[in-house]
Amino acid sequence: LGGKAIVVLGGSGTVGSGIVRSLLLRKAQVIAPYRSQSSLDSIKKATKDIDAQNLFVVEADIGDKDGTGASKLKNFIDDK
Repeated sequence: LGGKAIVVLGGSGTVGSGIVRSLLLRKAQVIAPYRSQSSLDSIKKATKDIDAQNLFVVEADIGDKDGTGASKLKNFIDDK
C-alpha cells in the first residue's frame, strides 16, 4: 500500500485504531480525523510502538451538522 493515502474515520476506536496500525505497517499514508484530545491520545497510544511518520491527524468532527468538519478534512487532504 506504499504511496496510497487512506482516510480512516473512527481511527481512535478499537477497530479503527487496528485499521490505522495495519495500514501504517503496510506503508500507507493514513489520515485520521479526530474530535477530541482523548481521541487524539488514543490514536497516538495505538501507534506508539510503530513507525508512524505516515500518520496525519486533523481535528475535524465529520458528523457535525453544519459540515465544517468535513470541509476541514477536505481542505487538509487537498493541502497534502
